[in-house]
Amino acid sequence: MSIKRILLSALFSILLCSALLAQGTTGAISGTVSDPNGAVISGAAVKVTNVATNYNRETTTGSDGIYAIQLLPPGRYQVEISDVKLAE
Repeated sequence: MSIKRILLSALFSILLCSALLAQGTTGAISGTVSDPNGAVISGAAVKVTNVATNYNRETTTGSDGIYAIQLLPPGRYQVEISDVKLAE
């Protein structure tokens, strides 16, 4: 086996192991914001806060009322919804 092939094989193995180890170390929170009648609310501010560390991330709902916050460290989170504008 050539040195180049051995190095490429080793590099591939390292990358594969890194990807496997990274799984399970983060999570996601997602949902849909709707009014009491079930109509979705777009543009609502969503904030998730880790209750132990006070680490937080923010996003807004899309036109379908859906939000998703990815790559969160493990922990318990509080979800806050604000800036909700209901249709009149």
